[in-house]
Amino acid sequence: MGQRVLPIDCDARANATVAPGVDYDTVEHTLADVLEGMAISEARLACQGCQADQMGQTSRIASELHMIPSHPDEVATVARGLSAERGDQMVLKEAIAPIRTGHGFVLLDCPPSLSLLTISAPIAADAVLVPVPTELLSLGGVAQLLHTVEIIRDRWGVPHIYGQDILDVAFAQGFVQAQDRLWQLDFQRRLVSGRLAEVLGARALPSD
Repeated sequence: MGQRVLPIDCDARANATVAPGVDYDTVEHTLADVLEGMAISEARLACQGCQADQMGQTSRIASELHMIPSHPDEVATVARGLSAERGDQMVLKEAIAPIRTGHGFVLLDCPPSLSLLTISAPIAADAVLVPVPTELLSLGGVAQLLHTVEIIRDRWGVPHIYGQDILDVAFAQGFVQAQDRLWQLDFQRRLVSGRLAEVLGARALPSD
């Protein structure tokens, strides 16, 4: 197809890193560095020449393939430190933005568990592919996932709504407006009572 593809391994188990023959103990940079602010263009790893072992057959990667590898210890440690209050769920989206135009596809491989790092992947993605076995319980879990409405506020407090249809979005908009109105009322209450410093810090002490 002639499209440049950039795999990003968001799973601390590093399966997508090991699959093309990469030894995560020898790489210089991993997804952990990206989550801590490094540009993807600096952290990506060239996999050309790696030996990929699939189903007992070894093949050599001849074409130029770049990826963002994972590392069990490094990524797990950084992922535990992510905070929704700081807006860290937007880190992946912001990191991918500068390189989107240079790649046809950016693939985010996620673990089968719900964490802030896992949540950040669909926020950064245009589409989500969920591979599941054809079992009753697994399909039931997918149905619950599809009916989930997420309201994620970035580090500037701007709400981002993710839902299945327009009704989900309309419901979430009402909830967001209620949150904002409650904040406005609380802000005015603190302003009148001279307690702004409790939420704004020392810079508000002169006005209090």
